Parts: sequence; C-alpha cells; structure tokens
Amino acid sequence: MGKEHSLYRKKTNYICDCCGGDTSKGVIIKDEIWKEIVDKFESRIFEDPKDNLLCINCIEKFLGRKITLDDLKPGIPLNLETMYNNKKFFMKKDLLLSTAIGDMMGVPYEFYRKAEEIVIPCSGYDYSDDTVCTFGVAKALIKGTDISKTLREVCRKEPGRGYGGMFRQWIADSQIGPYNSWGNGAPMRVSSVALMAGSEEECLEVAKKTAEITHNHPEGIKGAQAIALAIYLCLEGASKEDIRVKVLDHFYPDYKYKTYKEIPHGFDVSCQGSVPPVLVSFLESTSFLDCLKKVYALHGDTDTQGAMIAPIGYAYYGEIPEDLLEIAKSTLPEWMLEINEEYNKL
Repeated sequence: MGKEHSLYRKKTNYICDCCGGDTSKGVIIKDEIWKEIVDKFESRIFEDPKDNLLCINCIEKFLGRKITLDDLKPGIPLNLETMYNNKKFFMKKDLLLSTAIGDMMGVPYEFYRKAEEIVIPCSGYDYSDDTVCTFGVAKALIKGTDISKTLREVCRKEPGRGYGGMFRQWIADSQIGPYNSWGNGAPMRVSSVALMAGSEEECLEVAKKTAEITHNHPEGIKGAQAIALAIYLCLEGASKEDIRVKVLDHFYPDYKYKTYKEIPHGFDVSCQGSVPPVLVSFLESTSFLDCLKKVYALHGDTDTQGAMIAPIGYAYYGEIPEDLLEIAKSTLPEWMLEINEEYNKL
C-alpha cells in the first residue's frame, strides 16, 4: 500500500511490531494520526516508521483513546470493509447526534401536507422533546443514575420543547409513576441503549426499563424494544432481511410484507401506529437522507418518527452528511454536547 500508514499491509506476516499480536485485519489511518504516534513513540519501537505494523489495541494505547471514524482515511476499500464488519466498534461516534438530527429536521414538517419534495436541511429546524429525552436517557445510562430522576431533571431544564400532556405532569410531579402510555414517547428516546447493550437480550431488557418509567403499556414497551433492537442489529452488521424478520415480523407481524406505499400515512402518536411505518420506511430506504425523507413524507409525527429512524439509518449506512452534523453541534446546548462526547468515549 505504498506510503499509506496502516495497521494492515501486504507483508508476509501480519504481526504487530509492538505487542506481537495479529494485524491481518485492520484499517488505514490518516497521516497526521500516524505522525502523532511516531513523534511520541519512535524511540521505543520504530526503526523505519513507514514500514511498521501496529494492531488496533496498540494504536489506541499510544493515542490514549479509542480509534474513531475521524481517524480513518476516507474512501479506502479496506476501511469500508472493516467498518462494515465492525460497525459497533466504529459507529459509536455521534450516534446520539443522529437521533437529534432526525428530530430537528422533522420539526419543520410536522403537520406538513404539501406535495413538494422534502428538502433537508430546510429552515425552521430546532430540537424538540425527542432530543431532550434521548439525551436524558443516555445521561442516566452513562452515569448509572436513576432513569426517572435524570429524565425529569433534564426535561425541567428544557421547558417548552413540545412534551405531551401526561408527560408534562410526570415531569413536574416526582410522585407520579408510570401512567400506562402506549404513545411513541418511549421509542423516540431509546437509541442510546443499542450501543451500550452487550447482547440482544440485554438490549431488549434495558429498552424495557427506559420505557416503563412512563410508558408501561405493553405497546409502549414493545415500541421501545423494536427501535432499540433495530439499531442494535444494524450496528452488529445485520441485513435488512434480518431486520424484517427479527424486528418487524416479531413485533408487528401484520407489517412484515407491507410496502412503503401500503403503510398508513398520517398523524398517529401511538407506538402501534408510528413505529411500524418507521421500520418499513427504513427497509425501503437507500441512504441516511432517504430514511428521513421517506418518514417525513408520511405526513405523520415527523420529528418523533425522524428521531426513531435516524439512528437506525446511521447504524446501517454508516454516515451522516457533514452539514447536518454541524447544524446539530451548533444548535444543541452545551450539556447535550458534553453527553455526546462522554457517549463517544465509552
């Protein structure tokens, strides 16, 4: 691979020059990242740094952090293959921002009934309760705090974000427990669970815990589990057929073979009315942006359905347009950006 600085090269043996571990599968990192390592550790392990092989573990040890997508050279086939086969490792970065983007870009299209093409981004975007609750749940999971208490705290700091009537009462009164809701407030806030879960079973169990603090109706819990599992499976490299069978058929069998044209279009805040259309929209999508356009064109609960489909799309397609990431980073408050950074470092 010439002068490319890499963890993987065409050599007769693929042994890490530092620890002796296997480097037969790896990635090509950017020149400046390699230089950072060389400048710091050249005297210890490098004779000719351009010819060295290092495993991912040693790279991370030398950098003092995890490798992220930003460290990889773009457009390299090996990088794309490695990322696809190790999505959960590499796509940690900004998963929470993907949810916020789906919410924010959907806000202008709430109750939108025009036939014109959906444009992303468009004017009038802002974050709503979907983003606030997503970051609240993520904060609780990261810090190991009580989910109910943490969610109330962050929502009280963010008044007027479009909370539902019963949820507003729940926020205001700490004595109120779950209220048997089947609304889509549970699946819209669940995305952080997918990356932190170590198995499908754990994903479903933690999703249930995040839902039942308010949405303890079976449909509310089921909606949260369906979205969390879809994201989890995409991060694990699942195919769309896997998602259709393990998620859509399992949770909503009536929708298993429905096409996008056959699913309900219109406003519906129930889990059973809003989650299946999200899953079908994803299954027929072609990109992250197409996910958003398809779900907004349903003329439904666009910000909430956007918050559900965006992390699924990101986990599957592996990229978010840079302009949308910049919009999210410049719009969200500092406390959310701090939670995003903590989440990225897990």
